[in-house]
Amino acid sequence: MLAGISFAGILLTSAYNYWLEVGSVSALWTTPYGNILGIKLLLVLVLIILGASNRSVSIPLLKRLAGYPSSGDGMQKFALQYPPRFPKNSQGPALRFTSHIR
Repeated sequence: MLAGISFAGILLTSAYNYWLEVGSVSALWTTPYGNILGIKLLLVLVLIILGASNRSVSIPLLKRLAGYPSSGDGMQKFALQYPPRFPKNSQGPALRFTSHIR
């Protein structure tokens, strides 16, 4: 959400700066400034596509692989379990791991 709002702000201020520098849309193809700006716009578009892909494909896949619930707002379930609760007969992973180190 914050990234989208930030991107919108950057887009608006960039468009305003472009209009102050060049003054016309046709200058995007006819001036060196416009050519560089066009390349930058293409790179930003690639970053937007990568960010959207990360948010809609990679993050859900990683959550599923990590065992998070797949539907609803299951993050609350995990957030409420801090500090983690271990069974009474367990020492917890950190103590179990370090117990053999002398």
